[in-house]
Amino acid sequence: MAATPRKQAKKIRFELTFSAMAGVGVVFFCIFLWMFLLGVWAGESLLRPSKIVKTEMNATAVLKKSD
Repeated sequence: MAATPRKQAKKIRFELTFSAMAGVGVVFFCIFLWMFLLGVWAGESLLRPSKIVKTEMNATAVLKKSD
C-alpha cells in the first residue's frame, strides 16, 4: 500500500522592523507601568488603617451594668 503524500503545514512567521519592535516594547512598558501603579494604589488603600471610631461608651459602665 502506497503512503499518501502529506501536505506540509504552513508555518506562520512574524516579521517586524526594529521600529515596530520598539513600538511594541513601548506599548508593553506602558501597560506594565499602568498595572504596577494601579496595584500600588489598590494596595495602599487596602493597607491604610481604617478610621478610628470614637464612642461615648465607657468600659467601666458596661462592667457595672452586667453585675
